[in-house]
Amino acid sequence: MLVFFYPQFKKLTGAERLILKLADYTAQRLGAGKVVLLTHRFARQCRPALGAGVRLIETGWRVEVTGNHYLDAAIEYAVGPALTLLIPPCALRGIIFFGPPSVPAMWIARRFLFR
Repeated sequence: MLVFFYPQFKKLTGAERLILKLADYTAQRLGAGKVVLLTHRFARQCRPALGAGVRLIETGWRVEVTGNHYLDAAIEYAVGPALTLLIPPCALRGIIFFGPPSVPAMWIARRFLFR
């Protein structure tokens, strides 16, 4: 199983489109259910771009809570590591982290999951 880790899909921008296309393409190659998209929030406008073979794991946590871009960005960095608790055990050899807010989570995963 391969996990695509991206803390928040808030708009269907270029980065989000690329991640969703990569996930869909990979799911077509590996088979349905073999690719997991792990995120806190997956905006409604992104749903049509989610491939049929990609499994979505979403906490539903709102990361943008203050309305201040910089403070909300700090919150996104801070809550990213909580997603590591949802990584399926069979995926520990295949996790792809996307975006700067994933860096703290990547450090946590490397430090505690890959021992």
